[in-house]
Amino acid sequence: MKITFCTALAATLTTAGVLLSGVASAGENPFSASTRNYASAGVEYFKWDETVDNLDRKYVQEHGPRFRVNTGANNYVDARRGTLKGWEMSLMAGAVSYRGGALDPQYNLPPGSLKGETWYTGYSADMTRGYRMRASENVSFDLKGSLGAQAWLRNIRSDDVYVASEQRTRRFGAVEVSLQPYAKAGAGVNWQMTPASQVSLEGGALYPIQTWTHSNAGDVWLQPKSRLSPYAALTWNVTRDVFVKAYYVHQKYGKSDTERGMLGDKAMNFYQPATTTSSAGLEFGFYY
Repeated sequence: MKITFCTALAATLTTAGVLLSGVASAGENPFSASTRNYASAGVEYFKWDETVDNLDRKYVQEHGPRFRVNTGANNYVDARRGTLKGWEMSLMAGAVSYRGGALDPQYNLPPGSLKGETWYTGYSADMTRGYRMRASENVSFDLKGSLGAQAWLRNIRSDDVYVASEQRTRRFGAVEVSLQPYAKAGAGVNWQMTPASQVSLEGGALYPIQTWTHSNAGDVWLQPKSRLSPYAALTWNVTRDVFVKAYYVHQKYGKSDTERGMLGDKAMNFYQPATTTSSAGLEFGFYY
């Protein structure tokens, strides 16, 4: 099924808008006094791997650092028991190393022969609701569910590579945009070390409700298949106002259906190979 950029963008932005405004219709304001605002920043190590059936090795490999800044509000530090609520917005940017191949077979470049960089920029927003149960004065348990949406731009640029058929060097590149609403569900445990400090461990599953990816190579929209994937986070509230958070997010996608597109003056079949991504990060933040 073909979709337009406007349709995909509208669906993702609508999801993000509902996250932050929909609670108001239920009588809850995510900016209410029962939550506290926070800001954080950090760095993550990111990996991207694509696999195709006719290769024993990865078709595309990327790895390297990306940076994030976040803002939001929640009551996770202050709630003794009962309702948990929070929202967060995040901006991401970074350049990672790239190794892959050229799509056009006329250049006769073997898989993995292209090296270069991929520049990432992205935005995400999500809203969380949950419930906290106390086991003792110092230990409590959380159940949480989140709805979110994210969009990211992937700008691939290769280093100079010699093309024997043209007897010259040239560079290859591609620009991709991806849009994705998602859902998360998880459970956590909290240890109240002192009245002002707390350690929280959370883990669960993330599910991409739908993913739309568009590339300038072929000018087609692709929809990689959604797969349930794990996430985990460890947060240390050093004081009531300062925290450190380590996290891991894994996402897995099945091969997309094939779409017919044009590469130059040639008609070709395009698809998104089976893909896995992972992000392991550390961030520092404060409430205000």
